[in-house]
Amino acid sequence: MLPNGNLKKLAPLEIEVMVMYGWNWIFAKRVLKAGVLSCLSALLLIGCGGAMLTPNYAGKQIQPGYQVPIQTGEGSGTLQTDDLTLNYHYVRRGDAIKLQGSVRFADSMDMNFNYIDYFSLSALFADASGRILTSAPLTSANWINLTLLDRQVQFVREIAVPPDTALMAFTYTGQASYGGGGSTGGVNTQFWQYPIMN
Repeated sequence: MLPNGNLKKLAPLEIEVMVMYGWNWIFAKRVLKAGVLSCLSALLLIGCGGAMLTPNYAGKQIQPGYQVPIQTGEGSGTLQTDDLTLNYHYVRRGDAIKLQGSVRFADSMDMNFNYIDYFSLSALFADASGRILTSAPLTSANWINLTLLDRQVQFVREIAVPPDTALMAFTYTGQASYGGGGSTGGVNTQFWQYPIMN
């Protein structure tokens, strides 16, 4: 039985589905909704698969000791942690900064693991007091083979920054594994640097 017994109020696609599945209107409508939701979910997952997501850190503080002063013109430096060495060079002109560099994973990673399953690196930009104004993803990589000689991750990004930007810092997250296991087997460990205070 059709709702209100009126075919004119139904959309053409609903009528087509009803004919295809018989006159069981409730069942047909549920099938249509489930199909549309499945298609939208699949498209969302495919569209976001290659994206680097960066949380909104605006308003939080960069911890002292991690703050790198930046000024108009060029500058370069090295960040060394237990996990990696990051060599970077920047050119700042007005409200834009071009940031490029390379990441080399620490020898301790090479000795204990043979893959970096995933790695994401972002830059934080702050005012002179260390309050974060904006952030930007720099690079993201998967399945880095640590047994190869050339295992650096390189990046180049041009980023718009607010005029009162005076400091920057780097934040990263990753996972190393032995046996190419990742989440399917072998041994793995997560590593990160999160130099942010609330």
